[in-house]
Amino acid sequence: MSADKKVVKLPKRAARITHPVDRKEIKVTVALVLSSAHVSTQTMEWIGRADAFAFAKGRFGAFVHRVTQESESLLPDDLYTVLTFASRRGFSWVRFDVSGPVMRELPVYPR
Repeated sequence: MSADKKVVKLPKRAARITHPVDRKEIKVTVALVLSSAHVSTQTMEWIGRADAFAFAKGRFGAFVHRVTQESESLLPDDLYTVLTFASRRGFSWVRFDVSGPVMRELPVYPR
């Protein structure tokens, strides 16, 4: 590891902190950042229309929240695979980014 990179240990689950100025409790959630190549272009377009649990971030990016068991059947298969991968590692949010890391454990789709 180069000297300019610092490893930061992140909480596995959402954390609660107190804002130093107004002393209100703030909930902080950690998102798993992955390459948008882990879902197809069609799924990224689908995410852009699925405003109930996802927020598009440009053409090849998005924030997606884990869905309930009742709505899992509505997901495209590639998105279901990624959300299951994230959920099993304790994440409820996935951030897809065109420059995000590619995981060997997940399929990759051409762009």
